[in-house]
Amino acid sequence: MEMRIVKVDDSQQSGADKSTGVDAEEGGQGEIWYRGPNIMKGYLKQEDTDKCMQDGWFRTGDIGRVDPKTSNLYITDRLKELIKYKGFQVSPTQLEQVLLDHPWVEDCVVVGVHDPRDENFEVPRASVVLKPNVAPADLLNANDNIQNYVMARVAPYQRLHGGLRIVKDIPKNASGKLLRRVARADEEEYLKESMKRIGL
Repeated sequence: MEMRIVKVDDSQQSGADKSTGVDAEEGGQGEIWYRGPNIMKGYLKQEDTDKCMQDGWFRTGDIGRVDPKTSNLYITDRLKELIKYKGFQVSPTQLEQVLLDHPWVEDCVVVGVHDPRDENFEVPRASVVLKPNVAPADLLNANDNIQNYVMARVAPYQRLHGGLRIVKDIPKNASGKLLRRVARADEEEYLKESMKRIGL
């Protein structure tokens, strides 16, 4: 079986096909593609096959990289989950890891929400559950404290330009898998209601 890591096109709009068909540089991140005798040729009686197959390669939709020293494959994200912000691909998983490293954060989810200044683009926004031992005095500045923590650890394009909201829980299914679509819908609804309250 063969494997490729294929560059992702940062200039594509959200939801567009982002794979370039060009291999990423050694150790670089991109979409994982497979080809071999044990890989399917497509879906029976489904025209969607073109989306997951290209010239005999199965496009997994997973983002990953191969460590050049160990040859280990690391899956870092899903292609459809990447947030398109001003020509950059922002990984929600990477931002979630930064947030979870904050001493006050128990759980979190990062989603792309529509930019209120331009509906054609998305901005990263976080929902955060605080640990129960956060001091009441710290609750007043928790939002700013966490935002500043993230800003100090990520590139400017990765910042939470859509903001951050403290919530009681993060939507998950019965097996504990994050329901990112539900979280995105919740945040979009919250932002829409907030805009109505301030008359925008």
